[in-house]
Amino acid sequence: MNIMQIFSVKKLIPVILGIVIIYSLFGKNPMGYYHVVQKWPSGELKIITEPGLYWKGPLSDVTKFRASGVVTFEDRIENIRKEEKKVIDSINVVFKDNGIGSINGIIRYTLPSIPEKMKLIVRDAQNEDTLQQKILRNYINSVMTIVAASYSSTDSIRERGNFIRDIFDSLQNGMIAYEKRVVDGNIILTPITKSENNISMPVRMPPISDKYGINFNNFTLKKIEYDKQSQSKFDEQRLLEQQRNNAIIMAEKAKQDAITAKAEEEKLYAETKMREEPLRLEARIRAEKDAELARIEAEKEKSVAIITAQKGKEAAQLLLEKSRLEKQSTIEDAEGKRIAAIKEAEGRQALAKADNSLELRLQMKKDTLVGVANALKDIKVPSAIVGSSGSHTSGNPVLDIFMLNQLKELTKE
Repeated sequence: MNIMQIFSVKKLIPVILGIVIIYSLFGKNPMGYYHVVQKWPSGELKIITEPGLYWKGPLSDVTKFRASGVVTFEDRIENIRKEEKKVIDSINVVFKDNGIGSINGIIRYTLPSIPEKMKLIVRDAQNEDTLQQKILRNYINSVMTIVAASYSSTDSIRERGNFIRDIFDSLQNGMIAYEKRVVDGNIILTPITKSENNISMPVRMPPISDKYGINFNNFTLKKIEYDKQSQSKFDEQRLLEQQRNNAIIMAEKAKQDAITAKAEEEKLYAETKMREEPLRLEARIRAEKDAELARIEAEKEKSVAIITAQKGKEAAQLLLEKSRLEKQSTIEDAEGKRIAAIKEAEGRQALAKADNSLELRLQMKKDTLVGVANALKDIKVPSAIVGSSGSHTSGNPVLDIFMLNQLKELTKE
């Protein structure tokens, strides 16, 4: 290496050292993290919440926190020195019926972006591990213990949703203050209340968010492992519950069977009714048809009777009209013959008067009567004229009437 090369390297060393020193004076805050810078020599804390480069200064201490973290409390198996070992990390609680349970779950949280709150967290916890174990875990343990003491081990199963809700509510808003009593070996917790605007409200202890600004996002309950005594009680209750459910199922099945039987009976009745309905309908139609035919036949007979009566009436009227015409013709014939006889008689009377002989007049009267009688004897008078009932009688009614009239005239003479 020649002198010029050595001189060039010596000139680069200060440049490189300068670059390294300058780079060490800056820090880089990645997305999702907070950096806490403790400046030298003052010890002042600076909170970096925005991602990117920031000035940290010489000899400063930097502590990194995740903006969002997870507190896990569950039993797990870990490989320690090539051996599997169970790590007990769940939270043990005592229920109000003295049952013991181990709660396994996960709680997610978010650190505050307010610098003053973060400075307080750093002063009390120094780093993230201490934050989770010293501050968050202790607070979570207290919440779990208080909430579990207000539930029986059985209720923690039956009312699992309410149990989870009360835990999360206490994490966010603070634990409810209780008055603790022991009655017959059982822990009795009575909530302490206060009145605001005539409304009774539970008294709460300040939540951790009030002091540190930490916000709990959600709580996931994975499982609760109960002690053997509680588990035996659960098994007994589960058996009783199963028997009760079986009884309910059997009763419901019997009810459904009864409903099904009734439905089948109604179906059979409906089917029978449907089969009988056409027969009844056919019988009704047949009866209506027979009645209609009878009515039509009666109407027909009535019409025939009316027509027959009408024809009889018309025939009687025709007969009466015929009799009237015959009567009229007979009367006219008789009248003509009578007039002719009378004229002949009058001629004879006139002749007799001229002769003035009584014998001749009598003979003339006789001849006249005989002539009239001969003229009228052959005239047939219809029974309808004289009112005969159709029986045959001797004599001629016209002739009889004429003879009576002539006798009257002879008497007058």
